[in-house]
Amino acid sequence: MYKMLATDYEGQKNDADLYPGKISDEILKKVPPFAVWTSEFDEYRRDSVKLAERGKACGKLLDLSDMPGVMHGYHVSCYQE
Repeated sequence: MYKMLATDYEGQKNDADLYPGKISDEILKKVPPFAVWTSEFDEYRRDSVKLAERGKACGKLLDLSDMPGVMHGYHVSCYQE
């Protein structure tokens, strides 16, 4: 996914603008408190949990919501008729 978003993946693969999980702890300590939502079968779950753990260590995590039994984008599909 990130390769599709990058204009120069090799030069950007550690860029926090492309991949927010790469944000430094120094900057993470300056962001407002945040919550993380993920789901059991989300291809980004591992990264989301890691970011939540880092946020908790920096005193910024409000909550981690990990929805069991659903895939990435479950919140969107809940509202479709």
